[in-house]
Amino acid sequence: MWISYFIAADFYIYSYGPDKKIIKSGDWWWAHAFFTESKEHFFFLLILLSMLVVLVVYRTPFETDAAPRRFAQVTLMTIFVIVALAEFFGAVMTAGVRVGGGI
Repeated sequence: MWISYFIAADFYIYSYGPDKKIIKSGDWWWAHAFFTESKEHFFFLLILLSMLVVLVVYRTPFETDAAPRRFAQVTLMTIFVIVALAEFFGAVMTAGVRVGGGI
């Protein structure tokens, strides 16, 4: 997750600016207003949840205690759902660039 954070940060800082202008000035301006902002917050949440899962997995005995195992499973499913939403949001943002005439 941390590696993806630095790769995405590099892309966001240096490459997203022109796309952002196209989205915000196009017919799908709302694609940036809601979906981009939400996706940015999802990303930070994913980092925190991923670190939490690692801590739980390495600090608790899964063989004898079902509660931490269940907690890790629910957290991993939450991560999966957030990633799926982030992918969908990315598709909406790409469509916003296309509608705006950027692609």
